[in-house]
Amino acid sequence: PHPRHAKLPCLTCHAVNRPTGSKGGLTFETPRGCDLCHHQKVLAGKIEARDCAACHRTERLASALPAEVRVGTGTRPPVARQVGFRHNRHEKVTCEACHLPAATVPPDSVRTCQACHQQHHVDARDCTQCHNVRTTTTAHTRATHVRCDACHTPARIAALVPNRPFCLTCHTAQRDHWPAGECSTCHFLRSPAEYRRHLTGGRPR
Repeated sequence: PHPRHAKLPCLTCHAVNRPTGSKGGLTFETPRGCDLCHHQKVLAGKIEARDCAACHRTERLASALPAEVRVGTGTRPPVARQVGFRHNRHEKVTCEACHLPAATVPPDSVRTCQACHQQHHVDARDCTQCHNVRTTTTAHTRATHVRCDACHTPARIAALVPNRPFCLTCHTAQRDHWPAGECSTCHFLRSPAEYRRHLTGGRPR
């Protein structure tokens, strides 16, 4: 829109003596031409979240955006999973840490989830953010409550703690059941830390 660019000299975008039919005499191709001005802070690593919000609408960023992750289990070939990426859960990460504008090479590159979450089995996590009951139960139909490292890499499972968020990945209907308690305390008479060995030690009693 020309009104938004009224302070710029016309020659910033338009060239003179261009042949007729040469895209209106524009000196740049979109989106690269726009990026040359609007994403300079990104390229220089000096951008702030409010700078991005000037053009990228916050209401669009508020919804979960589809992202694909590839999960490999043991010797099986990787399987593609769809997860919902949420910007508001990554507020401490700068925009340019994941995004590079189309003026760069490779163009419009976005980091994958695995670039940061290669090892994500930690206590303070919400398993259901990525794992949901549909994909989880389908993959674990005949492996419920069996040691996880029978299929998954033992090194990854070693960091898992079977606490409430872990259990609710499958048992979604029990989300409001005894919300202040740990599932293993009543169901297996062990704290999550005590019950942890069953993830690598066989079927629980």
